[in-house]
Amino acid sequence: MHLVGHTKQIHFGVPGYLDLVKNFERVGFRALGHLVDSEGVRLNYQLIKPGDIVYLMPEHHFPQCVTLSSERCTTLESYSREHNIVTIEDDYDSEFYYNHRPVPL
Repeated sequence: MHLVGHTKQIHFGVPGYLDLVKNFERVGFRALGHLVDSEGVRLNYQLIKPGDIVYLMPEHHFPQCVTLSSERCTTLESYSREHNIVTIEDDYDSEFYYNHRPVPL
């Protein structure tokens, strides 16, 4: 799938890693923030349209370090498949685990 020119919006958790979002804005994406709570990003699916991108840090959302709940992960996976949503999962620190494996998402 060619992302530039195909998708219209990138969705991300707020507060979050805005440098990546700004890069998408530079090539014409509209950035839509979704609040993060103790279960991770709380996506408003009414705003997410076919072809959009959801960017998330499912295991350690920066800066809160919360993990996306399994219920929200399952909902996002189902919605993404049904509505042709591209999901970018940024597991930015999994290579630094020494005493356990990353959470399977």
